[in-house]
Amino acid sequence: MKHFTYTTRLSALCLAAVVATTGVAPAGEPVFRAINSYHVIPLSDTLIEVIERHGDPNREEYWCAVGDYLRRHRVPWNTKVYVASEIQHSQVTGSRDAVVFSLDPDADGVPPLKSKSGYSGILDVGSERRVSSAFATCGRTPRLLF
Repeated sequence: MKHFTYTTRLSALCLAAVVATTGVAPAGEPVFRAINSYHVIPLSDTLIEVIERHGDPNREEYWCAVGDYLRRHRVPWNTKVYVASEIQHSQVTGSRDAVVFSLDPDADGVPPLKSKSGYSGILDVGSERRVSSAFATCGRTPRLLF
């Protein structure tokens, strides 16, 4: 599997303008527009960045977008997906609100969730959901699509 490295990060940043104007991800794959209009960009075979596009991020919508992307790419419903980063600037486009998800937390260096109560925040690093649960968040919140 490919891993996201410092060199890849620099290359991704250099391509930010190309992505913004052409809608093509670094791997040559088109930027995926999820059902909730969030943009999804694969960073590697196991890392996926979700970029909020409305200016008012709803944390559940990030899960919806990654769930929709994985569903459309025929990833099995019971596959676990993990939060690899909290909301931050996009590694690809520089957009203000983006979250990175991982399909292989060990390989991607995602630390296990540390929660004393067993409860975690919606987007705490290490939080996980199955693809089916992530996609099930779509439609829970009303949204305006433009």
